[in-house]
Amino acid sequence: MVVGTNFGLTLFNGMSASIGVATPLNVKNSKHNQFLNFSLDIPIVEYLNELTNSSIEDNN
Repeated sequence: MVVGTNFGLTLFNGMSASIGVATPLNVKNSKHNQFLNFSLDIPIVEYLNELTNSSIEDNN
């Protein structure tokens, strides 16, 4: 079993970032087995769609 905590933030442009820490409970010396998580979510599909739509509108 693993227990931990996480903090996330969503920015104005749809990007998300989060950081967290977790530790296993069923391992001896679990204090030394902690791990840190970092995540960055970039909505690349939405960005590419908007880029495509804006370039089509610019050509008209």
